[in-house]
Amino acid sequence: GPLKSLDSFIVNLTDAQGTRYLKVVMQLEMSNEILGTEIDRKTPQIRDEIIMLLSSKSFDDVSSVAGKRALKRGILNSLNRYLTTGRVNNVYFSEFVVQ
Repeated sequence: GPLKSLDSFIVNLTDAQGTRYLKVVMQLEMSNEILGTEIDRKTPQIRDEIIMLLSSKSFDDVSSVAGKRALKRGILNSLNRYLTTGRVNNVYFSEFVVQ
């Protein structure tokens, strides 16, 4: 399907030391082109939802392949609750940096 790029996300992870952060750049695979317009309109809500989800994770949650797959599923489920003109079918990480 058509892809929609989102600006990068940088969040602190919930580790005890509070010194780790996550930087993610992602593209959303949409079910149709019209959905891109709705995503543009709802960018503040979508970014907020993704930031809340990312910042609730710890280093252990996102360091494994299984953790990254679970994170993708969480993003998909969260975003599709907001959308009415189509669905996000997949999330692709083009950058994923944990420091």
